[in-house]
Amino acid sequence: MNSLQNVNTAKSLIYEILPLIDDAKTDLKKARMWGIGDLLGGGLFFDLFKHMKMNNAKSQMYEVNTKLKELERVLSCIQIPGDYRMNVNGFLTFADFLFDGVIFDAVMFSKIWQSIDALEDLETKLQQTLSALDRMSF
Repeated sequence: MNSLQNVNTAKSLIYEILPLIDDAKTDLKKARMWGIGDLLGGGLFFDLFKHMKMNNAKSQMYEVNTKLKELERVLSCIQIPGDYRMNVNGFLTFADFLFDGVIFDAVMFSKIWQSIDALEDLETKLQQTLSALDRMSF
């Protein structure tokens, strides 16, 4: 594959990744809203809806990671940030439902914020990469 093909393939991949990031951020922002309600004593239904949105975002972020790895292969000369999976392990999810207290709700809320921030950082880096690729394609 020549350089121009690499550039075009990379741009195409970035254009596939950006909407996935937007979808994941949308779900995380909805989870954050359910998390606020949960912090205020929302209970089981708030937990269910929050985790449903988090699971949606998690599967979208898995797809983002897959496409990022493909992008890394295409542009091995450009360093693309690695793994942006939401880091919420099974115990936290279990504890959030079982204990449903302010501490676990706050931990989950913090994880949601961190994931949104990481996705926004990734989006910025991909936009910068796209700009650089645009300058490379003639």
